[in-house]
Formats: sequence, C-alpha cells, structure tokens
Amino acid sequence: MRRERNYSDRKKATALVALALNNGNESKTARAIDIPRTTIQEWRNGRVDDDLPEIRREVKGNLADEFESILRRCLNVLPSKIEECSGQQIATIAAICVDKIRILREDQPPAPPQPPMSQAQRYERALEHFMKRAEERGMPISRAKALKILADVEPEILQHLPLNDPVDN
Repeated sequence: MRRERNYSDRKKATALVALALNNGNESKTARAIDIPRTTIQEWRNGRVDDDLPEIRREVKGNLADEFESILRRCLNVLPSKIEECSGQQIATIAAICVDKIRILREDQPPAPPQPPMSQAQRYERALEHFMKRAEERGMPISRAKALKILADVEPEILQHLPLNDPVDN
C-alpha cells in the first residue's frame, strides 16, 4: 500500500532546485534527498503550490551563497595546498562551484553536456597543440612531420589520423 507523505513547501522547493543542479536527473535527485522519484517527477510537472517559485528563489539564493562560501574557502587555502593538489583537482572544484552558482543565480538550466571526444579528436587536438608549440618556439613543422614524430611515441595515432602528405626531411 502506498503511503501518503506530506512535504513542506520548502522541501518541495529544495527538491526542485536539487533537480536543476542534477541536470534534471530525477533518480539521482531522489537518492540524494530521499524523496521518491515519482514524487519529484510530479512536482517537476507542476503539481505544486503557486507560492513555490518565491521559496525556490530563496532556496537557490541560500545554496548559491553556500557554493560561493566553498569557492572562497578553496581560493583561500589554494596557496597552502597547491603542492598537495593537482591542477585538475583545483580546477574541478572551482568549476563545479562556479557552474552551480551560475545555475542558482541566473535561474537558467545548465548547458547540455558536451559529447565526449573520440580518440581521433583527442589525437587531432594533441597534434594541433604540438604544431602550435613548435611554431611558438620558432620551429614550424608540417602536419606530416609532426604526425611522424608523435607516432614514434604513440604509434596508435596513425590508426586514427591519416598520414596524407609526405614527411618533410
């Protein structure tokens, strides 16, 4: 038998804000805040009170303030932790905070996730970066020559990027 639950307007608003922060993922949101997924789905589809938008703005503002506080703490401890954390870890923390603050402050849905790059795209990006760095150092290099050099280190690159023009000597 289904048990009828009563949730406060604040709890409903918090659930809808959490849903936005989870990119609309109802299951993830339901697990995070311990509310049935179907209930969250009903709220998302409009089965909520009319005064909820005002409460949602308040909840969003409070959460954005919390993320800003986390971001400030990260930036404050950064100089002392720089040796312990990788640049990727630091960038990830900052990016998550900035993204969540933007979502909460601007009342806009998050940008859709970018599709992952294929192996060929990653190799192409590495090749372009290699050629650009060589040119910056006053040693311009052709695509074919750069590809040959990279293939000496990573032979698999030739399976993804064709070696069209002849190698310069």
